[in-house]
Amino acid sequence: MIKLTSDFRKVLSFHLGAGVIWTLIAIVFGLLNQLQLMLGWPQPDVLGYGVIRPLFTTSLIFGGIVNLSLAGSYYVMQKSGDLAWQPLALAGFGLQQLGLLLGVIGILLGANKGREYGEMNWVSDHLFFLSLVFFIAVALRSLKKELNAPVLFILAGAAGGAISFMLGNLALPYSPMGEVPLTAGMKDQAVQEFYRISVLGYFVLFPAFGLLYHFIPTHYKLPIYNEGAVRFQALAMLALIPLSGAAYLAYGAGPQMSATFGIVCGIALNFAVIMGAANLLYTVSRGPSRVWSNLDGSYLVWGVRFILILAILRAISLPRFMQADVGYTWWNSRDISQDALVAASVVFAGLAYGYSQRFNQKAAANTLASAALLLAVVGSCLMIVAGTVQGILGGMSARAMTEAGPAVTSFSALLFAGNVAGDTASPTLKFILGLRGIYFLGYASVTVSLATWALSMLSIWRGQGNPFQEADLHLPDEENPEEAR
Repeated sequence: MIKLTSDFRKVLSFHLGAGVIWTLIAIVFGLLNQLQLMLGWPQPDVLGYGVIRPLFTTSLIFGGIVNLSLAGSYYVMQKSGDLAWQPLALAGFGLQQLGLLLGVIGILLGANKGREYGEMNWVSDHLFFLSLVFFIAVALRSLKKELNAPVLFILAGAAGGAISFMLGNLALPYSPMGEVPLTAGMKDQAVQEFYRISVLGYFVLFPAFGLLYHFIPTHYKLPIYNEGAVRFQALAMLALIPLSGAAYLAYGAGPQMSATFGIVCGIALNFAVIMGAANLLYTVSRGPSRVWSNLDGSYLVWGVRFILILAILRAISLPRFMQADVGYTWWNSRDISQDALVAASVVFAGLAYGYSQRFNQKAAANTLASAALLLAVVGSCLMIVAGTVQGILGGMSARAMTEAGPAVTSFSALLFAGNVAGDTASPTLKFILGLRGIYFLGYASVTVSLATWALSMLSIWRGQGNPFQEADLHLPDEENPEEAR
């Protein structure tokens, strides 16, 4: 097992372990969520969609991804500065876990606020916010005079995440777990859209890029191709994320000028993400030929590829005419849970391998790790392709329904778009024999991938496997990699 020493290894190991546990909890709730949509099980009166869905998103994003990113952040900061104030970091970890547990209990008791990605009760919100403040204090204490790119992304993400989390959850408590939002009507919709995109940007994308900007150059022994673009990307994302949420006001009767401004900012934000992903991919591919990559490197590269694909899809889906087509289908550009699930199964799983192996000096069992990567890549591809195609077909069906008017009396054409079952088939069979079935197959593949990843992480912590060694990377067909570079 990992030894809990008196330095920051204890803090790192706690966050890493909690990240794995919360991710496993999330995939159970997520699978139940998909089964309920596909098969109607579990029954709504036992555990309804309004309970399962927030349990899934809360466990995945605020439990799994945040803990894995904090573990990596402490690892990176320890490499670039002198960490101190360990008791404060441990206190922050304790507050975070307590807040998450109370949040899950509150959702199960029906005390959630019903606001997507902001479902926890006010006690949990305050505990989680305070844990972020403690992390920022420790990070600022460890800073050197020169702020490198990874730490810049880590700090900007934590600060932006803390502020947006506080603003997105402002409410007045009226009972131990009950509260009333301070905003209402259009203002509340604007706050929710701001909060939604902030969760994706500050809690998922910022830490992902921060850790990738550290681990990819370290792993491949190659400098980032364009260092200047890294800082520009950080500043652009920091400024554009709060403004991009207004893009989704185009769904309703909100102020259209604000929606148009948000769409422009949202497209610009996704171009900043695309630029960062392209910068990382070119870092590992430039030269006479593509750089050879081992298993750890494959995780990192596939993670960047998926960030690039999702950013392109989000940029395409933002214009008003595209939102009208895909905005009300189950491929919904406002739903960030798929982005988070792909990031967890590839980006953060690969990063967790990286710093866990270096931390414990044990390599993961190749069979388990390879299987986890293969399942994550195949599952993510199936979800993205099936969701995109169904969104297009669903949008076409919705337009046809609007044009046909009273002649269309059912939304089944939109709901079951892309299925090959007959009209008399049951809804479940239509889901299974269609794009929704392909999506579910991809989802199940990612679920198994994360479970396999957890088993291989457990093998590292138990000290099993071969001694971990830094990869001896080289350019193919070159005897002297230093000269080739």
